[in-house]
Amino acid sequence: MLVEISVPGSFSFTQGDARLQLWIAKEFHPFFYFSLVTVTTVGYGDMAPVSAVAGTLATAEGILGQVYLTILVARLVGMHLLHQQEAGD
Repeated sequence: MLVEISVPGSFSFTQGDARLQLWIAKEFHPFFYFSLVTVTTVGYGDMAPVSAVAGTLATAEGILGQVYLTILVARLVGMHLLHQQEAGD
């Protein structure tokens, strides 16, 4: 949302004028939706970054989402293995 406010026109839209009006109004929910779709790397494609700043931040958010998922899974596996080792002793 801050990128769109500071650099208007940073995103493109594929759902027509109704969706564009939501973004122009600077409502929080469409931006949260875009962020969630990006961090989970789903990428529906209904909105996309077009400015260099928006593209860079969206890329960083996607990478951080994958790093977070990797760390979370590694931590859960480590806890599971520790629990198995303690139960076996």
